[in-house]
Amino acid sequence: MKITNMTKKDLSTFEREMQDPLVREQFEKEYTKFLLSEIIKAIYLFAQIK
Repeated sequence: MKITNMTKKDLSTFEREMQDPLVREQFEKEYTKFLLSEIIKAIYLFAQIK
């Protein structure tokens, strides 16, 4: 298996996908929901410890 180094011209799959405005918008919405759920879970767990 050949491993190549990325150059400035090479984009990762994520970077390529984020260039599409519709994909980026959907990602940001879903990621915001995910972060909120993780914060709520952390608060809940912290409250159980006390």
